[in-house]
Amino acid sequence: MKTILLADDNEFIRKKMTRELNKLGYNTFCVQNGTDAVSFLNMVKTDMAVVDMNLPELNGFQLISYIKEHTSTTKIIAITSNRHVNLDIASRLGADMVLTKPIPAEKFQNAVIQQFNQINELLELFPPPVPQKPKAANTPPLHLLVYTSEYTGKDEDINNVLKDIIRYSKINNRQYNITGLLFYHSRSFVQILEGQDNDLEELMSILESDPRHKNIIRIVYEPIEKRAFSDWNMSSFDLSDHIDINADKLCTIKEMYKESLKIKTNILVHFYTAMLRAEDLST
Repeated sequence: MKTILLADDNEFIRKKMTRELNKLGYNTFCVQNGTDAVSFLNMVKTDMAVVDMNLPELNGFQLISYIKEHTSTTKIIAITSNRHVNLDIASRLGADMVLTKPIPAEKFQNAVIQQFNQINELLELFPPPVPQKPKAANTPPLHLLVYTSEYTGKDEDINNVLKDIIRYSKINNRQYNITGLLFYHSRSFVQILEGQDNDLEELMSILESDPRHKNIIRIVYEPIEKRAFSDWNMSSFDLSDHIDINADKLCTIKEMYKESLKIKTNILVHFYTAMLRAEDLST
């Protein structure tokens, strides 16, 4: 449904024109000065503006100039009861049609219909391009990366070290959209990371400069269809201390571990064996 703004300070004229526009099935909104017209145009997409040249605050010429400056699609009909007003100026400023009051109802209706018909004829000759559905972005495939490294600190500090690692890992992993787990056993780390290739490499560049471990070896790097640890932002498990291991979580981790990883080194076998021994605590 078309929206028409009627800007005229004469209440009788506004009511008369609104009645005729409503008969044609248009949404009609009335204002009585140019300032209110500008406010309306800034808030509502307007198909046509019927502008009286003698508007207070902001006259018709100024309002037409404003409309043409801010939109190229709003049709403009300039009207006036003052025969001394130079309506040619209104046309040069961008009015599509000029009418002099009094305007018979039928003439006014025909003028509005004519302007909208011109739009329809142009659309038939130059139909707007059909918006193309955006092509689905090629999302980089997910990868699974597992590395081992050696702890460089003191044994008595490992609990605090693991807490610090996890605290900062959760921040980094959230930023890079990476999920995974960290295991510690016998002064060795195994970390499982899932994410997109570029994100994993950026994170690894941070991890490789961390002085708390050394001899970083990537033992698994392969594409995966989905994340196995999507519910784990990052958690750590010290497999050297069975007392602190939650058996239920460990069983879940073990199953995901078996399904997601290919055992490629003795170190990984060592960690897997440690988890199996820890699971025996639940019996």
